[in-house]
Amino acid sequence: MKIVHLVEYLTGMSRGSKRAVLLSLDVAASQVSLACLSGSLHSGLREFILEAGLLAVTVPAIAAALGLQNVKLTAYEQDALPRSAVLVMVAGLLLWLPGGREPAALAAFMLGFLALSVILRLLALRVLLMLQRWGQPRCPVIIYGAGETGVQLALALRRDRTVRPVALIDDQAARIGQRLAGLCVRPPNELESLRRRWDVRHIILAMPSEPPARMEALMHRLRSSGFTVRQLPSFAQFVGTERQPERLMALPAEAYLSRTPVHPDLAEVARLVSGKTVLVTGAGGSIGSELCRHLIGCGPAALVLLDHSETALYAVDAELREAMPDCRLVPVLGSIADATLLKDVLARHSVHSVIHAAAYKHVPISEANPAATVANNVIGTRILAECCAKAGVRRFVLISTDKAVRPVGVMGASKRLAEMVVQDLSNRHPKTKFSIVRFGNVLGSSGSVVPLFRQQIERGGPVTITHPDVTRFFMTPAEAARLVLAVLGFPPTARAGIYVLDMGQPLRIAELARRMIKEAGLTVRSEARPDGDIEIQVTGLRPGEKLHEELLIDIETRPTQHPRILRANEVGLLPGETSQVLQQLRLAIADNDAVALRRVLFDRVEAGPAPRLLPTQSPAVSTGPDAFRFGTVASSKNPPAIDAAMQHRIY
Repeated sequence: MKIVHLVEYLTGMSRGSKRAVLLSLDVAASQVSLACLSGSLHSGLREFILEAGLLAVTVPAIAAALGLQNVKLTAYEQDALPRSAVLVMVAGLLLWLPGGREPAALAAFMLGFLALSVILRLLALRVLLMLQRWGQPRCPVIIYGAGETGVQLALALRRDRTVRPVALIDDQAARIGQRLAGLCVRPPNELESLRRRWDVRHIILAMPSEPPARMEALMHRLRSSGFTVRQLPSFAQFVGTERQPERLMALPAEAYLSRTPVHPDLAEVARLVSGKTVLVTGAGGSIGSELCRHLIGCGPAALVLLDHSETALYAVDAELREAMPDCRLVPVLGSIADATLLKDVLARHSVHSVIHAAAYKHVPISEANPAATVANNVIGTRILAECCAKAGVRRFVLISTDKAVRPVGVMGASKRLAEMVVQDLSNRHPKTKFSIVRFGNVLGSSGSVVPLFRQQIERGGPVTITHPDVTRFFMTPAEAARLVLAVLGFPPTARAGIYVLDMGQPLRIAELARRMIKEAGLTVRSEARPDGDIEIQVTGLRPGEKLHEELLIDIETRPTQHPRILRANEVGLLPGETSQVLQQLRLAIADNDAVALRRVLFDRVEAGPAPRLLPTQSPAVSTGPDAFRFGTVASSKNPPAIDAAMQHRIY
């Protein structure tokens, strides 16, 4: 308690008292320096007393004229050193004017005066900070990047009461071992030892000039190691003279969830794929690339990356080669609908397991291009799965979506039909274990609202939402990938299981927008606050969208080996019906007949309520208050008849 009282007394001193203390430090420094050189500067006690009195009067006056008493201790190193040098030179000049002084003695006095003046201030600052932090824990952080931004950040945090920088990390060999801002620069391979030594959980990336692709890869690697990562823009970006690639967001992705993320152990997956070849379709996409990042750590003999986008394939291949140079990577540029290519790849590389993440998933684009969507999501899935079964692939996992549950749009309906196609193949090819994993949105993925909101905030708004009450399920990319891989490692079952990931409670998109605006240091503009920074605009539900998504068609589920993964009990197409449906879809695609396509789709899937898309009214879907609960049925099991007139009203 005495320390607390002392801190309160020191911080509660008046500004005049604090200035007097600072001036007295300069006077004390001058007197000590004079006393130490008394034999060289003057010949007797009388001269010493006169010179001491002269300095006692002139030093505080000169210091006050230079404004040294107005410089806070915390800013002394940056702002006041030149002023202290002027004070010392003027004091030395006053002692030199009477004459008879040795230049060497005067120089020694001035150097000693300057050194003592600086040391006393820094010592006072150190004591004050120590008293303020007494009994108060400081959070240790590592600063990644020993450039100008990292050093400036370390200097700023060194005096912070709650945060303590413990090390600088840099991958440039020239900087390793240097001491900057009082910290030793360490290489990246010492991160784990620093974590154990200091119990560090937080890393701040201070490399604003690095390319975004490298920063994304670095952030993923650090987060996968268990660190919480923040990214710091350059100081020029803060004031707007340099374009900000990404505003500093204080919350990590998992902070937007309504639950604690789960990261299942992948030991079983590693035992399954170790020494085997794994193929990932859509490897350049958000989910596909995340799956590849986790798979290479499971020790496969080879990882085949299939994608129809050359740019995306190049990016993921380059990233994985840098992260794991010992893993054999096989980039394949092509389509899942190319049976000749698939047969060749599967046979040549003796593929053991396939994870099918390739899909057209953007709802408005799918609505505008139903033929391409169905050709890729349904026909392509059938071609790929059949080629895998005939090639003897042991495991096949289809990545599905919550939009496949009682869909109202082409994308969701095509994914539901893709699930049924896989279920049908599992009945006819028992040697291949087919599985289906269904989950909702992934934070930060392509098409996700998070990067869209970030871009809109950086532009100054408005932030657009489709409906004030719309909700969506969310999970982090790492969480989704690890849970999918956990399903890959499940024991074989007689027929394709539909596994549903427990994503907790859905998140209101409007609330997510408000939180992201707040975390950007801005305020929401509204009628109650017209002077706010960013406006939130409601644009209305788009064709193919629902107000609330669901994860289950039937509430009956069974537990699995993992507490956050349930197995759904959902019936697919009747035996022999799949071929008929696929033939009807192929004919509609060949004729580019959107009405026929939708009729075939929605005749076979359990459709949800049709959204109302009136020109003067924001569309809405009434699914009831419990529609978005995990495993809750919200609409009739009897799909509505969809004729041409209804298609016109819906689409």
